[in-house]
Amino acid sequence: MSPVSCPKCIIGTLNLWTVVATKERLQMCDECSATWPEGRVVTLESAVDVDDYLERNGLEASLKQLEVATGTMHPLFHSFSYGNHGVVRAAVNREHAVLKDFIASDLRGTGSAAYREVRAAVEAALSGEPVRDDLTYDAFSVEVTQDDTTIEDLHDGDRALTVSTKDFLATLVAYEEFVSANPDE
Repeated sequence: MSPVSCPKCIIGTLNLWTVVATKERLQMCDECSATWPEGRVVTLESAVDVDDYLERNGLEASLKQLEVATGTMHPLFHSFSYGNHGVVRAAVNREHAVLKDFIASDLRGTGSAAYREVRAAVEAALSGEPVRDDLTYDAFSVEVTQDDTTIEDLHDGDRALTVSTKDFLATLVAYEEFVSANPDE
């Protein structure tokens, strides 16, 4: 099945998600978060922002309400694109800009000491081992627990993201696989 382009933003790709509470499946743009219930004709006029959709259905406006439909894509990243400043387009929606900026600015590639330190903390947390709680870098701080990983922008206190530690590890693995397959980018 070939990817479907988003008619709202034109640059995004639609991916299939499941609303955890209702089991309804949605097509959601990886760039602008426009959604369409599965089976509905995808047009510009029928697009609904995912937050609006969730709130209209009595749910909190949060990606925690959704899970990726099996086998369709990674929960946090659909694709990686790189430029001179690292990751330039990777977020599933604007909330995850914190994550892409963190990977681009502070982790600086899979070979960096910061990357190895964060990766080790995530693996330790998932195996139940104690984790350092002072993971602070140039622009971001990271707190890793067995359940959640929180990334906070040190220059803008309003920019923070909490994701499950398991999903964060999967994101790091996807990043490593991309870097390995595309060494020149």
